[in-house]
Amino acid sequence: MAESLSPEEENFVRLNLLLTGIAPIAVRNYFDDEFHPDCLDSSLKKERYKLNDLRVKNKITASEWKLLCLDHPDVPDSKTFDLTLMIKLLRHLTPMVPPHGGYNDLPAVNETSKAADLVRIKFYRNKVAHLESGIIGTELLNNAWTSLTEAIVRLGGERMKLECDNLKNKHLDRITREMKELKEMKETVGAFAFSQREIIKSYENLMSKVKPVINDHRNKIPWALREVHKEVVTRWRSEDHHFATTTATDRLLSTISQKNISFITVVGPSGCGKSALTNHVALQMKDEHGYEIIPVQNVTQVLEYNQSNYRQLFVFDDVEDKVSEWKNYSPALQTRLNKGENLKIIACCATHVYEDPKFQKIPLLCEYTFDLKAAENMLSDEDVESIATCHMRENEVVAIRDIKEKLKKLDNFPFLCRKFAVEKLKDSYSFFEKNISEESSNVKIELNTSNSLTVSSEQLIQDLFSNTKMSNCKVQIFNGGTHYHS
Repeated sequence: MAESLSPEEENFVRLNLLLTGIAPIAVRNYFDDEFHPDCLDSSLKKERYKLNDLRVKNKITASEWKLLCLDHPDVPDSKTFDLTLMIKLLRHLTPMVPPHGGYNDLPAVNETSKAADLVRIKFYRNKVAHLESGIIGTELLNNAWTSLTEAIVRLGGERMKLECDNLKNKHLDRITREMKELKEMKETVGAFAFSQREIIKSYENLMSKVKPVINDHRNKIPWALREVHKEVVTRWRSEDHHFATTTATDRLLSTISQKNISFITVVGPSGCGKSALTNHVALQMKDEHGYEIIPVQNVTQVLEYNQSNYRQLFVFDDVEDKVSEWKNYSPALQTRLNKGENLKIIACCATHVYEDPKFQKIPLLCEYTFDLKAAENMLSDEDVESIATCHMRENEVVAIRDIKEKLKKLDNFPFLCRKFAVEKLKDSYSFFEKNISEESSNVKIELNTSNSLTVSSEQLIQDLFSNTKMSNCKVQIFNGGTHYHS
């Protein structure tokens, strides 16, 4: 029978139980106050850009990311978060002021903020986890216990003090026996475990070399084209650092993530950010759901490169010149889409092309439409601020706050923000006022494939009718403009 643990080994067990059993409960109570369980999913979606940035910087691990981004209809639950993940989210997603010594050093006794208490718990947890000797002196135990108990009570409430006190005075006979036996067992199987790890490591190294070869052999996309796709996706990811998450972003991602939706047409006027939005959502589908991104121009490429055993997301940047092709190949493509959820397609389309009667006759392109000018997707005040902040300095953003209502009506506001940044302009107010003025005074004329004109100026309507060459035109009034057919 195993002998009893020494007093120093018992100290180690008690402190370990405090840090792994009681402290996480207190932190979770505080976490749920900051991110109410009923609103946790929506709260995390609003911070998706920050979270993805943390993932890219390896501050959030792959296993933690899976807990945060679940497939619909599942939603994140703080009960599945460990101490480390909760502290990361609280630190990066709430207005938390770090202790004087930062997030890695033990805070001073007089620092009693929530941030200091979280750091205090994290510090002792790491210290105990790396104690290979498995022993803790009585003085260290008492100091740590007092400090941790006070932190736990501040985070989880006064009732947590009784839990801490009970654990410190509790008899650990059964636990000490199990710990001693475990220690002896570890010594017995140590050599075997080492040998097993070596075998697993060798197997993983072998598979890491073989798997890419197998995948390359099975992939229908030519190697050279796959390299081009990688370069395109890399460029998208670089540009995505300047992407501002808006109301439309979360709605589009949520929609395309649904199992029963495989094809979405994103519709909007020139410069409204269709491409940037679809690229961002495609990257999220890759990061969160493991889809391979395949940028394409032709419908035939989808039919040629699609593989039912791989998750693939095909992205069309523009369908304007391919209407006849879509008409011919839509039935075959629809058959592929009906086979399962591994194939998804996002296609961008300009508004005037989408409104063309020829386009409307293709059911696949019109079944699920995401219109960026629909009321639920229009830019909010917060969206305007976010987009501007991604491209301008703080003083330049402040300068245009008084004209937000006008900016929301600019179809090409995202494009103008990028232009302002690329051209390194200085006076944001004058730049946008000029564009607002031009938008209201200039005439928009768009020629679509049915040989009709879309105009948005009432003055132009009067001028056209004063021209004798337009006397035989047929006029069709619609919301947002007028169609003239010869």
